[in-house]
Amino acid sequence: MGLWETFIILAGCVAVSWQQGTTTSTDFCNPACRHTPLDVAFVIDGSTSIRRDDFTRGITFVKEFVALLNIRPDQARVAAVAFADNVFTQDDFGFAEHTNLASLQQGITAIRQRFGNTGTGNAIKYVRDTFLPQARAGVKKVCIVLTDGNSQEGRKTHREANLTRAAGMEMIAIGVGSVSRQELRNIAGDESNVFSVSNYNSLNTIKEQLANETCHVDPPVVVCRDRPIDISFILDASRSIGSYAIFNQSLQFAKDFVRKFNVSPEQARFSLITFAHGTYNNSAFYFNTHNNKQGVLDAISAVPFAAGGRTDTGLGIAFMRVEQMLAHRRPSATHIAIVMTDGDSHEPQKTRTEAALARDDDINMFAIGVGNRIQITELRNIAGNSANVVRTTSYGALSTILDILDNKICELVNESDCPS
Repeated sequence: MGLWETFIILAGCVAVSWQQGTTTSTDFCNPACRHTPLDVAFVIDGSTSIRRDDFTRGITFVKEFVALLNIRPDQARVAAVAFADNVFTQDDFGFAEHTNLASLQQGITAIRQRFGNTGTGNAIKYVRDTFLPQARAGVKKVCIVLTDGNSQEGRKTHREANLTRAAGMEMIAIGVGSVSRQELRNIAGDESNVFSVSNYNSLNTIKEQLANETCHVDPPVVVCRDRPIDISFILDASRSIGSYAIFNQSLQFAKDFVRKFNVSPEQARFSLITFAHGTYNNSAFYFNTHNNKQGVLDAISAVPFAAGGRTDTGLGIAFMRVEQMLAHRRPSATHIAIVMTDGDSHEPQKTRTEAALARDDDINMFAIGVGNRIQITELRNIAGNSANVVRTTSYGALSTILDILDNKICELVNESDCPS
């Protein structure tokens, strides 16, 4: 996927930022990120291990991220600095320097890569000593560290991050490539503030999650609990997932999602099918199988891990369409199918065809891609558009997209505008 393709568009929500003749369509609608005062400092790795074009991709990611914020002196303000062995103060800027989006993006563009080792601790200390005193009292303060490698002095990085958090600044760590999870946790202080991507081309997959965490609010709650809605889960149970313990995380996600709805014959109803080498009909259940929430939750808990040797996503979609939706859906309900998979299907053309047939039958398709093995093209072929694609770095990180997916689906059900 190209770095700048849109990721996770909240359905029906388009926020447009324009300042000094520059227009940026952000396809993002979190009211807190538009109206909550923030002071956000970026710490950008410019060490030798980063190729020049990847450094440029990182800079562009920061520019596109700040477009999600309301850049004004009384709203969101941004500071930034790059580092390697040393902190590159030649082109850093503080919170008060850029008062609108156009100026800020020009300042970010001017940041240069100067190479060297990875002195992350020095850069974090610089933020605490130089930027933090410029921050506003009573305003949320966030430091976002973007790095592709472990620091040369891991203990120092850990210590400086602890001191910065103690001084009142939340730390968020973005790791690109082979950065150790422990290094990122040492920076962030909390697993929920750690983001990992496989390469700089994948940074866009965390953009909205990063914005929600930076704004430190839950995505806007949209009430769709009392509407008739039929939701099918189509879950990958192939061998590549690894173990039942990991597969169980997908089941836990499904259960957490179900808990958000009022389950009854008149309100939300759920069905489920797993797939790998074919479909596993013995563990499937249908819209009319369980008439209450506990029944659905118990049925999901009982789903076994098949560990099949193929990824027959198309067969899973076909089973959902014919055996579950067409056979048991309600004409008055909104029809939703959620496909969760960690790899490309063995028959991608069949997957594409079956997903298109489902959409033709008025089934709204959503695709959840887990990890880095699955291609964005496969997910878009399932969903039919980028707006209905959600990605997460691992099964363990599924909880980070729960509210995002819930909000997307509720927006679809309600056909409403974003909350003000």
